[in-house]
Amino acid sequence: MKSTVKNFLTAHQPRLLARLLRWKPGWNRDLFLFLHLVRPGDTVLDIGANVGLYTEVFARLAGPRGHVHAFEPVPDTFAQLRARFAAEAHWPQVHLHNAAVCERSGPVTLMLPGSDSGQASMAQHQVAAWENSTVRSFACAGHRLDEFFPSLNSPAPAFIKLDIEGAELLALRGARELLRTHHPVLHMEVWSRWLHDFGHQPADLAAEWRALGYDRFVAVTDRFTPLADLEQSWAGIIESGSHNVLAWSSRSPWAARVEAIPFV
Repeated sequence: MKSTVKNFLTAHQPRLLARLLRWKPGWNRDLFLFLHLVRPGDTVLDIGANVGLYTEVFARLAGPRGHVHAFEPVPDTFAQLRARFAAEAHWPQVHLHNAAVCERSGPVTLMLPGSDSGQASMAQHQVAAWENSTVRSFACAGHRLDEFFPSLNSPAPAFIKLDIEGAELLALRGARELLRTHHPVLHMEVWSRWLHDFGHQPADLAAEWRALGYDRFVAVTDRFTPLADLEQSWAGIIESGSHNVLAWSSRSPWAARVEAIPFV
């Protein structure tokens, strides 16, 4: 599918594009979810935006009345992200933040394995791109969302994508008030190996979700797997590698969007 057609469908017929995706071998299940979940006028937080591939998707879906806040702490990667949205008049809904999202506001140290900006982390990992790589470190700003989000003057977030290489629990702890109050839908990359390097266990993350009022979960691998018994059924999935989890609250104002998705 040509990019111009895909961009048009993303902005104007996202559910049609989602249906078309399923005809493609190895279709992108994350994009499929985003097309169903983000609507015109929404506020979206893209935490760990990298060069902005999905930031642009969210911007097309939310439209000019929406707000898409992209957080990317790696300086070189942020420069590429900024270049992607350099024509600010074309992207009034996009707001870029050269910062990490964490438990406490203040300076943080990030580490980067070689040139793989997609695996930059606040902890030094041992597997994947980190093996046999020269690790560089650098300081960046860190934002606690409960403090930072009110300064943005945006409506409550409907959707949060979180891809931060094991620091998921830190980000959630720094956004407890925001999450308990508004219950945005969460899409999170999780791998137990990354969690362990922060001193966390899968059960810690599951307990945090529960405490925040999240009670519905779907694992996103090469299929969609509902996780009725979260503490038992998902641990094996994230032990096998890095996978995404969709989490939402049945009390969320956006729950109906998730429950209308044809997962099968």
